[in-house]
This record gives sequence, C-alpha cells and structure tokens, in this order.
Amino acid sequence: MHAMLVLVLVIGLVLLLAVAVNRRELSRQERFAQRHQLEPTPATLAAVTAYLAATRRFRVVGTLAGGTAGLLVQLSWQQVRLDLTALLAGWLVGAYLAEASLARDAESVAARHATAGNAAARAAGAAGGAASPAGTDTVGAAPPAVPRWLRAVPVITTVTAGLVTTLHLWTRFEAAADAVAWGLGAVAASGLAALTVRTVSQRPRLAGADPAVDRAARAHAAAGVTAVGMLLAAHCLLRPLADVQAGRTGQTLAAVAGAGSLWLVGSLLLAVAIWSAAAPGGRVRLPAVLTAGLAVVTVAWLGVGVVRDIPPYGPGEVQAVAQVRFTGPATHRADAAAFGMPWATGLVAGDGEQAFLGRVELRLPPGAPRDGDYHVLVIDNRSNTVPPIYGEQGAGWNGFLDTAADRYPWLAGVFGRTGPDGVVRDSPMAVYAKPGQPEAITFEGVVPAGAMPSHLAVVLIFSGPQQQIYWATRLPVSPA
Repeated sequence: MHAMLVLVLVIGLVLLLAVAVNRRELSRQERFAQRHQLEPTPATLAAVTAYLAATRRFRVVGTLAGGTAGLLVQLSWQQVRLDLTALLAGWLVGAYLAEASLARDAESVAARHATAGNAAARAAGAAGGAASPAGTDTVGAAPPAVPRWLRAVPVITTVTAGLVTTLHLWTRFEAAADAVAWGLGAVAASGLAALTVRTVSQRPRLAGADPAVDRAARAHAAAGVTAVGMLLAAHCLLRPLADVQAGRTGQTLAAVAGAGSLWLVGSLLLAVAIWSAAAPGGRVRLPAVLTAGLAVVTVAWLGVGVVRDIPPYGPGEVQAVAQVRFTGPATHRADAAAFGMPWATGLVAGDGEQAFLGRVELRLPPGAPRDGDYHVLVIDNRSNTVPPIYGEQGAGWNGFLDTAADRYPWLAGVFGRTGPDGVVRDSPMAVYAKPGQPEAITFEGVVPAGAMPSHLAVVLIFSGPQQQIYWATRLPVSPA
C-alpha cells in the first residue's frame, strides 16, 4: 500500500510538471489576475504587485525563522534535517503578521480619508453648499465576506484535533504528554488561521486598490492561510503516530502506518483542494468530498487491520496439554519412542544438567484456518529463564515474538529483557509448527539438575501470517 501511495504521488508530480511545461510562462501578478478573473490592466497589476510584495516579505521571513528554529531543535537532538512542521508554522505566523500589517495600514488610510471628508463637509456647510455625507469614500467601504465554508475549515480542523488527540490517548496513554502537546499545536494552528482570516475579512479596503483587486486579495489570503493552517494541523496530529505504532503489532501496526502515509499525502491534496475551491468558479464541494473519502478509507483501512488481528480461535479451543519426561542415556531411546520422537538422537547433558523430552498435544478446531504458526518454549520457574530446546526441524526465534511480553506480563524478564534480578537475557529458543502439522509438537532440551516436571512451564504462542501475535498461554505440565 505504501508503494501505491508513492506511485500516485509520483504520477501526480509528473502530470503537474507536464502541465507546467506546456503552459505559457506567466508572471506572478498575471497568475494572480488570471486566478481571480481580473482584467490585467497596468493599474490592476501595479496594485497586485504591491500586495504580493507586502505579504511575501513577511511570509519568507516567517518561513526562514521557522526553519531555523526547527533546525536548531534538531541539532540539539544531534540530527540535521529540515522540519516541515516548523517551516509551515513559520509561514503561517508570517502570513498573519503580513495581514495584520496591511490591516493597520488600511485602517490608517481610512481614518485619514474620514477626517478629510468630515473637514470638507464642515467647510461646505459653513459656505452654505451641499455637502457629501462623511464616510462615503470608497476606501472605507465595507469589505466583502469570505465564503462561509472557508471560515468553517479551522473550526472543523479544531474539532478533528480534539477527536484525534483523544484517540491517541485511548490507544497509547503512556505517551499522553506528547499527544496532548501536538494536539494543542494543531488547535493553535487552526486558531491562528481563523484569526488571520478574520483580520482579512474585517480590515478596510487596501489603499490604492479598486474593489475588485481588494476582493481578490482577501480571497487569496483567506484561501492560502486556511489551506496551510489545515496542513500544519494535520502534520501536528501525525507527529505522535510513532507512539501509537509502538504499541501495535501485526496488521494493526501495518494499518496504522498506512493510515499515517495516507493522511500525509491526503492532507497535501486537501490543502490543494481548498486552495483550488476558493478561486472564482472553483469546485466548492471538492474539499468536503475529499475529506469524506479520506475518512472512509482510513476507517476501513484500520478496521481491516484490526479484524485481521482477531484470533481465529482462542487458546481454550485447541485443548492443548503438555507432557515432560526426564531422560538419560540408558532410557533415551525408549522414552523418545514413547513420545513419538524417532528423530531425537539425544542431547548430551553436561555436569549438573539433566535432559528432558517434551510433547504438546493440541487439537485444531473444526474448520479453523491452517495459516499462522505455533511457537513452543519452556520456562524454568526456578530461575525464570528459558532453557534451549530443539524440535525435529531445529529451533529459532523471531524478533517479533519479543512483543508478547507487552501483552503478557508473566513473560517479562524471560527473554531479551532485563529480569527482576537485573540480568539481561538473550533471546530464547523455540520450536515451530504449523497448525495441524503435526497434531503433536515434540522437542528436547536440557535444564540444570534437580528439576521436576512441576518446575517447568510450557508456553504456547500462536501468531498469524503477518507476524501478529494472536495469543500466548501457559500449558499445564504433566509427567509422563
């Protein structure tokens, strides 16, 4: 699935490049006028140039400041990489400062025009002539409203941030501080975008700009700020995803990783959709349809992953029992025959050790799938260690089995972990078998001398075809 997402992204970039190459080169001002359906007259282009220059300065400085701050943080962690989240945050802060500065300048010009208009009205009244009402100058005319759906995007993003943060806390409460911090970051991004759009909506008309250019400037700013604010919030919400993945295994882990990749690409597409829909004649429904599609695919993707990790049957349904028999050179051949182990040649027990044979009998439930693997290991309860055992096909250990201790505390300290005595133990040896092949799992091993069957615990772990751990259980051991 990751490869498919990368392929879609590459194809999209190739198509955009092809369109860009075949399109007549336009200046930034001409592209602005074309997007907002303005007549590219010299006066219009001059007003557009002044607006774009004023906003670009703040945005560039903000982006550089954000990138520098992010790089310094990375250096403190002994890493060298650009932080896209920091770059977006810097751009958004710069955009707000640009619009706030333009609003102050427009208010100042509007105030001067109002003062001059009132003075002219008083002079005309004193002369007995007709006076124009104060404030009729078009510079201070009421601004056009930003589309309601565009103003609603930060609100929707804030609600989404609350829901996603709650989901993070529910799935991985151990990383609550990180999840809450990034959730608040997403809320802050949405709030700053909303504040900027409000500033854009309520300011007086830009000085030197006719109503059409001023309306285009408002739409341009509101669309860009809203799109980047949503994108920044999405990146904030994706940052704690590594903590969520740390507690997942199998297909659930793959689904969570895939959903993260989906939203990494999807949030960028959604930002482009918002930017496109805000233009005159844009498809207003496109962002809503894309958001709904991403939500449905995410829920379905995660649902399939979770369902695939549901065990096809539980440990009680296999009715597994374990038998252990201690043996020696004189009785090994007869003991191996009794356990159905013609392959066993007999392990050599050293001084202070004793050899044993083991057999796990289990019954596959009717109609149960035969994919997955059984893993059998033995625990010496006297030392809480795992003695080496070997089956007909040998033995081994797969690293994903280490995560079993996260779900079953009684396995903690047994393998590949620091035990209660502070000793770090190596990975154990386990024997493997496919469900139903054979119906009994046999093995042999050695333990320190003096052990009795009651001192040993046999553990049966059932894993799925995608290395998900379905369950682990301790089997009752009976002497044979």
